[in-house]
Amino acid sequence: MQQIDPYVGVYFSKAWVKKHVLRFDEEGIERMDKELGEEQADQPETPAVPAMNTQPTTPVSQMTPEQGAAQGQANDINSVFNAQITK
Repeated sequence: MQQIDPYVGVYFSKAWVKKHVLRFDEEGIERMDKELGEEQADQPETPAVPAMNTQPTTPVSQMTPEQGAAQGQANDINSVFNAQITK
């Protein structure tokens, strides 16, 4: 299921996956759809989270690696590298 999940809705329909991957029969599909609908109805609605400001307050060239990580740029190796070479 993990291998095909990225392709559901792109190359495979949910119905096809239920029939051919999960091997549900029509009764099983109907029962699962009903259960999923009930579970979703029981879930409290999550409030919308406002978008965070993603613009750093300090230019990347002046940031230390710690500041870059704090600004959510820890995975951007170029930003960390630039911060290191400008010291």
